[in-house]
Amino acid sequence: ISREKRLHAFLHAEYESFPDATAFLPDANGNGVETQIDASGERGLFAPEWSFNIGADYTWHLEGGSSVVLSGDYYRTAEFKVGLGPEDRVNEYDSLGMSLTWNAPGDAYYIRGYGQNMTDQQVIGTSLSAVKASRQEIVPASYGVAIGFHF
Repeated sequence: ISREKRLHAFLHAEYESFPDATAFLPDANGNGVETQIDASGERGLFAPEWSFNIGADYTWHLEGGSSVVLSGDYYRTAEFKVGLGPEDRVNEYDSLGMSLTWNAPGDAYYIRGYGQNMTDQQVIGTSLSAVKASRQEIVPASYGVAIGFHF
């Protein structure tokens, strides 16, 4: 393995005192109704309890000076809130990305095949406002080829 990377985070984030927080609660029709709640003790917004990322690159050096690099990255996060209402959250999710790159001798140019969000997880959460209910989404699985030059 030519490069390994690991990142993990544990986060303790909650409101000590937030007695008049604005939240949107669903009514009988599913519409958001603005209300004041006591959010004291609630987790902070956009603050998952934990998340981690692990990745690695492996390089094969070929005759003639070219190389091939296989790369992979995996990300996972715990659920987190995006608002103060009960529907305002992003669920626990993961994402996997990989690529295979051929580098020309002297790294003059490269050709890369790649895949992003290969787990194809798209709808990861919901949120509610006075106007609408919405879904939290990430980019769907995508694949492609890239050609690049170093100069």
